[in-house]
Amino acid sequence: MKRLPLGYFPFSAIGIVLLWTTVFGCRDIMTTNDPKETFLNTTVTLIVSLSPVNASALMPGQSAIITGTIHDTNHYSGVTVVSSTLTGLNASDFTILGNSIFHLQINAMDSATFQMRFTPLKLGYVSAILTVNADSNNISATDTMQYYVGVGSLSLRDTAINFGFVQTDSSLSKSLVITNTGLSPVRIHNMYYAGSDSGSFGYNVIPQLSCPFTLQPSGKFTFQLQFNPFSQGAHSTSLIIAADSLPAVFMYLTGIGANNGMALQPDPILFAYHDTNTSRTIAYDTLYDFNLDTSYRHVDSIKVQSNQGDSALFTVIGSFPVAIQPPTGPNPANGVMYPVAIIRFNGVPAVAPHYGYLQVYFREAPGVPVLVPLVGGPF
Repeated sequence: MKRLPLGYFPFSAIGIVLLWTTVFGCRDIMTTNDPKETFLNTTVTLIVSLSPVNASALMPGQSAIITGTIHDTNHYSGVTVVSSTLTGLNASDFTILGNSIFHLQINAMDSATFQMRFTPLKLGYVSAILTVNADSNNISATDTMQYYVGVGSLSLRDTAINFGFVQTDSSLSKSLVITNTGLSPVRIHNMYYAGSDSGSFGYNVIPQLSCPFTLQPSGKFTFQLQFNPFSQGAHSTSLIIAADSLPAVFMYLTGIGANNGMALQPDPILFAYHDTNTSRTIAYDTLYDFNLDTSYRHVDSIKVQSNQGDSALFTVIGSFPVAIQPPTGPNPANGVMYPVAIIRFNGVPAVAPHYGYLQVYFREAPGVPVLVPLVGGPF
């Protein structure tokens, strides 16, 4: 009898492999490099965020509603919330309303909300921890709640002040109002600057007060803040207000010591965006030099820097050097605004702003750049 070739027989080893591959695919034989397949094996991440509460306006027994949001950061699968727990010193002060969180469905890359009732049982510091558990590989997320109930609360009209460009031989003042928006008096025991540039900043308190002093409910006082730069370039510091039974209040102050009237505008350059549904947002602004000199001056180059790795998001568009003409006409004392370059922000939507700054090099001040802060939204 004639022997048939091995490949002819339909149930040979090769035939079995080919049949298996055709029917079931190659999942169990070959390793896939599909990025989606790889990502599905990664850990799902949940993020819990809670709405703010003015706990200083509450008294024991009074209630406030807290809205919570749970975010699913996985690109390809959603989750279901199966349980939640409240732990910590004051867990009994918090109640999740109804079934607003139980079996809460959250789609991939989406969020869902729930509500809690906050009813403090005592004055002073209150804390608890919320833990949310999902059905996907025992994934959980936590958020720590900390409030000061029925005590005074210091409110700032501004949380940051930028003095802009100030000549190194002059001073600029700005006011800051602080109000006690709580129900009880606040005893302020210290106010001070912290930072290496603190020597460029000063303040006076109106009315004249010296620590310690007490600020009654609805009471207010005014800081008269001064910026007197001792050198060229950027300066910054933090004004810290320390009060009894309250976390310290911080005010961030910045300014730039100018050289020979060199003042770039706008300062800072702010790029706001609000559409978080697009992958990128591009915005433009024009940088001007405000020339008060009696002769030409020149911008030889502009560099972008960032202390948090955002420099690639900002681009300088222009050719250098740029000659800025002196003011002319009937009112030369008013100076002249001259366009220097276009600044582009090519950012990605995020929950926090992107920061950088320009180093603008003038020929007339070699080696000493003028700094312009850059901030890309959201705001």
